[in-house]
Amino acid sequence: MSKLQVDTIYAKDALNAPDFPAGATVTGIVTTPTLHVGAGIITASSSGVNITGVVTATTFKGAFDGDGSSLTGTGIAGVNTTGFSTFKDVKFAGITTCVGIVSCSDVVSSGIITAKAFIPLGGQLSNRNLIINGAMNVAQRGTTKSTHTGHGFFTVDRIYTSIGGEDEGRTEDQITLTSSDTGPWAKGFRNAFQITNGDQSSAVGADDYQSIVIKNEAQDLANSGWDYTSASSYITLSFWVKSSVAQNFYGFLKTTDGTSQYYTFETGSLSANTWTKITKTIPGDSNITFDNNNGQGLSIEILPFLGTTWTDTRTLNTWSAWAATARTPNNTTTWWETDNATFAITGLQLEVGSVATPFEHRSFGEELARCQRYYFKFLEGTTKEMSVGWFYTGAWMSFILRYPTTMRAAPTGSCASGTNYYIIYSNNSSDYFDDFAFENGSTEQYSCYNNSDISSTQGQAGIVRSAHASSKIEFSAEL
Repeated sequence: MSKLQVDTIYAKDALNAPDFPAGATVTGIVTTPTLHVGAGIITASSSGVNITGVVTATTFKGAFDGDGSSLTGTGIAGVNTTGFSTFKDVKFAGITTCVGIVSCSDVVSSGIITAKAFIPLGGQLSNRNLIINGAMNVAQRGTTKSTHTGHGFFTVDRIYTSIGGEDEGRTEDQITLTSSDTGPWAKGFRNAFQITNGDQSSAVGADDYQSIVIKNEAQDLANSGWDYTSASSYITLSFWVKSSVAQNFYGFLKTTDGTSQYYTFETGSLSANTWTKITKTIPGDSNITFDNNNGQGLSIEILPFLGTTWTDTRTLNTWSAWAATARTPNNTTTWWETDNATFAITGLQLEVGSVATPFEHRSFGEELARCQRYYFKFLEGTTKEMSVGWFYTGAWMSFILRYPTTMRAAPTGSCASGTNYYIIYSNNSSDYFDDFAFENGSTEQYSCYNNSDISSTQGQAGIVRSAHASSKIEFSAEL
């Protein structure tokens, strides 16, 4: 191979650029005030421009003229780039393949864009999920509640359950998922909430029901960015569900403020013992109201069963004024009539927008702190530090319990009671007491006292602790 190394090449007249009639191949970097596109140097046509190296130029000349800013709408059927490309504006009508990095101030696409990940430079990257503990990881009250008929919060935080007309109560569990839980496991879910049905052996009653409810504060919806009075603005609900019985199930969203509205949806027919991802895109409605306060604004109710007292003809996927006797269409009774039938959910997400984005996984610590706004277990068990107590009189001891986070409202406090459940160490001695009273509470702390079974010297102070395995203190500000 011959090699020619020169500083400058001129045409024979020393005035013009030389011609290369057979073409020229440039494998390095070309820097030039003007680049003339010809068949021998760079091949260009309406089907695309192919460059295997790096070209830096002030002006592009040829089939498409300009400084690069006017390349919008040139009619190029496709753009293929394997390097780093910078554009002022990019408009794609078809399919675009970008292997490297593409930087542009605006992208307008009328076709489909597929990417392994979208990383926006602005917008809401976190706090998309309006549901707290949607991955079912936090269960402060406990992981199981055996056969019972209560109404309230029992295991997984933020999950309210109720039942009616039952022959036998249900069991609730925070269940652990494994790799055999195809679907949610691969998406990073390790826990789920599950109800196990009791033996409802008598005839199905019209008043029978089993419900799972998630409650949201009104201010969280009011400040979410959802234009909830507009039918062209959306929120999207998504979750994983599994039933041991193959059938269709219903649920609904219900607002609280103003004239209550509700929106009924269905899961579609589920296959038995198979996790299914449910996604519902829900428009706003001019009748919806959310007050900007800490009261209940929206509830999401998922129904393993609802008797005919509460069902009637009902149009799905539309908002209307609340009708307690027409919450859903008539329910299939199979699940309710099956002893030990199970119904499990996880991955609950409610977000602003018309698309279900990947679930927003939050750390356990962050999710716990969010849950403690509504409920927290101050302590359970023996030898747990509580506070510093002081004797207002010889027979009246006071102390303050402080919360780990600001609660939604001044909570209701409760303590387990029993012989010698609590103790105060003061003045080189100790004194047991069975329980205590909650005096004055706020969203940050609660003052407590005992004046029934305690005695010491007025003005003395000491350390207050739990003293029994069954000692327990809780605070609740649930919706």
